[in-house]
Amino acid sequence: LYVQWKLSDSIKEQFEAFKKGFLMVCGGPLFQLFRAEELELCVCGDRDIHIDSHELEKVTKYKGGYTDQSPVIRNFWDVVHSLPGQMLRKLLSLPRAPIEFL
Repeated sequence: LYVQWKLSDSIKEQFEAFKKGFLMVCGGPLFQLFRAEELELCVCGDRDIHIDSHELEKVTKYKGGYTDQSPVIRNFWDVVHSLPGQMLRKLLSLPRAPIEFL
């Protein structure tokens, strides 16, 4: 009974909202062509993908008077470039890499 509540009943409202939004974007006949694993990849991203910190640096926009040559920004990227993938994901708060990085 507790497991039923924890895994289903306690998140029912949130899940229904997610499901409604997901089906608005991804619903229709094409939706049925995907296997569960493929949908998971689209929603959650790939756990094992390499995140290229140099590509992230290239597309980063700075505000507040900072530039890509500001000392604090250079120090930040030096640290980021030295991080292994798992630590980089933690820094970015990404449990999995988003699909855009594929």
